[in-house]
Amino acid sequence: MKNRVVVSIGGCPYTILADESEEYVKKISAYVNGKISEITSGSRIPSLDATVLAALNVGDEYFKALELNDSLRAQLKASIDENAKLKSQIAELRRASARYEKGS
Repeated sequence: MKNRVVVSIGGCPYTILADESEEYVKKISAYVNGKISEITSGSRIPSLDATVLAALNVGDEYFKALELNDSLRAQLKASIDENAKLKSQIAELRRASARYEKGS
């Protein structure tokens, strides 16, 4: 069931229908509103222009987050692969140690 949430962005009320919780929608709305406020603070930039610039800034943050996510996933995969390799080496060394101890 969709949640109906009323938010204010850029001084205008919007009714949002979302699958997400009311708290989540309000959190996102407050974030977007903050981005618009950063741009309009101390300037007379038109509302539409401020909204477009805020959208570009959010898009920039999004794509940088995607790049960071990809990088972290690659690092995690490399660490997992290295861990598996080291576990295999430990197991082999234990087997060799056991063989050596039996032979001594």
